Amino acid sequence: MLKRLRLKNFRNFEKLEVAFDPKINLIIGPNAIGKTSLLEAIHFLSTGRSFRTAHLHELIKHGESSFTIEAEFTENGIPNALQITYDGTKRKVVHNATTYHNFSSLLGTLPSVVLTPTDSELITGTPSYRRRFLNIHLSQNQPLYLYHLARYSRALKQRNALLKMGQISGIEAFEGPMSIAAEHIHQERAKVLESILERAQLYLKKLTPETEKLLLRYLPSFVKNGYAESREKECDAKTTLYGPHRDDFSIQLTGKEAKGFASEGQKRSIVAALKLAEWNEGALFGIDDFGVHLDEARKEALLQEITKLGQVFLTLPHKISIPSKCIELPEKALA
Repeated sequence: MLKRLRLKNFRNFEKLEVAFDPKINLIIGPNAIGKTSLLEAIHFLSTGRSFRTAHLHELIKHGESSFTIEAEFTENGIPNALQITYDGTKRKVVHNATTYHNFSSLLGTLPSVVLTPTDSELITGTPSYRRRFLNIHLSQNQPLYLYHLARYSRALKQRNALLKMGQISGIEAFEGPMSIAAEHIHQERAKVLESILERAQLYLKKLTPETEKLLLRYLPSFVKNGYAESREKECDAKTTLYGPHRDDFSIQLTGKEAKGFASEGQKRSIVAALKLAEWNEGALFGIDDFGVHLDEARKEALLQEITKLGQVFLTLPHKISIPSKCIELPEKALA
């Protein structure tokens, strides 16, 4: 449970300190007050990344040289302290008395799931959005998956460098680790997608009046006899064409691709169902711009479901009538 958060020079916040309720927290206020930035900081505690940008320097307040996020939270009733700093070059995480120099160490420390308006890209976007969905979920819950994902990425980078130079000699040294890691990644992605589908089908029935059946189909990318089989083709392309970095999964309603078949309301409901299905006991759950683009019936159904979860954070322009703590961000926090 996240008890307290302190921000310094994060986005447009010069300084901000917020205490949270163990159940539902409403982060309210007009546009451009920093509601999304606060939720972004909470998500950063869990993943070491932003859901708005891939560029860390954009999180540093304009004119400043670094940002700091500090958090107090409990795990199984035990108090924890977490501090994250980034100065444009160096990354530093201090979890209790232990220091790390990479943000991947945050994964699994304080798991969270965040639903944002741009998450419709899960349906309409490129495969990279769907791979990221699986990677973040698995990395927060399975340290071994994170290990194999990092191992695969390192070996892939080296193999691609050789392919780009047209140099085959020594490439086997990277293909061995890639094959082992790829097998683990494929297996875990297939299993977790099946688990998510089972739960998402139940949630979708509660969120939408339609009766179409949801289907998630894993589309792994691999070569049957290993990477040696594809070398000639990949030498011409100068890059690795097969492997977990090319995986995808399809999202269908009653056998038709949701991207082209589903209405906007159905797409929003599918994404919400996927995010609810991703949540595990003990994880934080956040929604940015709660209810945006949902009709009243779907909004009420979603609200009913999130009140059954653990600690929840919702950003919205005004208070809604549910038992909650209201957090109104002070304008003076922005500078």
